[in-house]
Amino acid sequence: MMWFESPPLLNKLFALFIITTCLLIAPLVPHENIFLDSQTTAHCLFLSTSTHVCPHSTTSLMNSYDFPSNPWPMPFHDPQHTGRSQYSTASNPYRIQWNISFPYTDTRELVMDSSGCVYVPVFDTLYAIAPNGTIKWRFFSPLSQDSGILSTVIDSCGTIYTIVSDGYFPAREGAGVYALNPTGTVKWVFSPVYNDTRYRIYYLTLSHNNRIIALGDGPGGYYLYALLPNGSLLWRSNTPIPQVRFYPAIDREGNIYCTTLHSVYIFYPNGTLKTSWDYGGYESKYIGIGPEQTIYLDGMTIDYPRLYALYPDGTIKWRAGYSPGGFPTFTNDTIYITDGYNYTLFALRTSDGSVKWSLPDVGYPVAIDSEGIIYTFNSHHIGDPPPDLYAIWPDGRIKDRIFLNVPAPPSKINYCGLAISNDGTIYVKLITYHGTSYGRTYIYAIGKTPPTPPQKPTPLEGDRYVNLTWKPPINDGGSLILKYNIYRGNSPENIFFLSSTSSPTPYYNDTYLTNGVRYYYYITAVNSIGESPPSKIISAVPYRPPDPPQNLTAESGKTFVELSWDPPPFN
Repeated sequence: MMWFESPPLLNKLFALFIITTCLLIAPLVPHENIFLDSQTTAHCLFLSTSTHVCPHSTTSLMNSYDFPSNPWPMPFHDPQHTGRSQYSTASNPYRIQWNISFPYTDTRELVMDSSGCVYVPVFDTLYAIAPNGTIKWRFFSPLSQDSGILSTVIDSCGTIYTIVSDGYFPAREGAGVYALNPTGTVKWVFSPVYNDTRYRIYYLTLSHNNRIIALGDGPGGYYLYALLPNGSLLWRSNTPIPQVRFYPAIDREGNIYCTTLHSVYIFYPNGTLKTSWDYGGYESKYIGIGPEQTIYLDGMTIDYPRLYALYPDGTIKWRAGYSPGGFPTFTNDTIYITDGYNYTLFALRTSDGSVKWSLPDVGYPVAIDSEGIIYTFNSHHIGDPPPDLYAIWPDGRIKDRIFLNVPAPPSKINYCGLAISNDGTIYVKLITYHGTSYGRTYIYAIGKTPPTPPQKPTPLEGDRYVNLTWKPPINDGGSLILKYNIYRGNSPENIFFLSSTSSPTPYYNDTYLTNGVRYYYYITAVNSIGESPPSKIISAVPYRPPDPPQNLTAESGKTFVELSWDPPPFN
């Protein structure tokens, strides 16, 4: 193979040809334009040698903005921030499966992948928690101090993207967006650098085709960064944004919305500014995109906090005079919001903002399932009732109240996140405070559980057998009993699995035993979730009944009958 170095003039002509060609082709593919200034360097470090391979093609990913491929892949569920799941919780019996707690408090939302694994940022660590409540792995911030794990999202290939934040500016090396394999190993790291200054990333969301939209700072303001799943920078927005307040939202056409202190910035899918306008309020901390690209904002006016519904051009569709507590959730025809002054939940019509119904003292709306069931979490302060999760029917009736039994007595409890899995299990993240000191972060799994133990086991002894009967469990855990397991041993301390019933019939005949030996038993019930605790231990001694008496005779008298017989051969 021959190798040669082209002369400098040829290099320049070739570079000019490439630039000219790109400029001619660019209008044909406006979504792929890259806007970088001459001082931009996008630092992306590839670290993993065993990178997870996505089984999907890039053209089939994230086809639906409404229903992402993972049950809860990003904060507020989807790019529009609806808080609405595509899965039903109608069969959820609202029983606590497990809970786990961590030191320190963290208000970042939890997310979930298609396997039911929950990802929970707590301070400087991202925890991957399996559906059974065990910790699969931990990802620690590589920065030594004054750093934390911020927002986390999951693409349809199972890659986890999270932010390592930095309390210093310029940001230190190691801060930025981390792409993690499902095993927790690092695939790559991205951080924006301009004029040798490293900047920070604050928010993440997912666009179509698994593109990661990051929002961070840069020279003169905040910028959007579009990253491909391989870590390369697709574009940086061409206009700085002042004082960003919330996660970017993305409509069904791919336009990206950012809220600032008193304005809204809308960018085309290629990162160029589409429009910006002042919405008439300030201190907005939420933005969501409803039907027909209606923009929902919370914000203050001179006289009162309000919820705004705006057309894409910034004109007001309607506004409601409530002090938003938490963040709204919405469907196509209803938006749910809590007035933070009196903790009343309001259901408003998305068409005009009028009230459909209200419900006092139930707290903040946090999620909606596919059946329209609303979940709210009540705020807790000293003297308040214990914090609970409420399930509310779409017409405003309370469906259920789930008691979480948070260890007492915290001085304050705040809700931080909720996710609904594809089997209807609900995962809740909340934090507790104890006076002025740091509290703890709690994760609860709420759904179907294993049954309670079978009741009243009873033995009936016979010749080399023991017939066992029992009553079904008091509680089936929200799932049908599939079978019973029978355990047997020669002492209460040495009992082992013997057999299972082939149906949920509460009967088992243990045969081929040794007569005169005492056997110990207990029974468990099994449903689709798991096995119950053991029943009460019982014991039995099989025996052979005596043979019938032999040679029975009878002699009669005037007023009597006399019977006689020989003893049985076996007694």
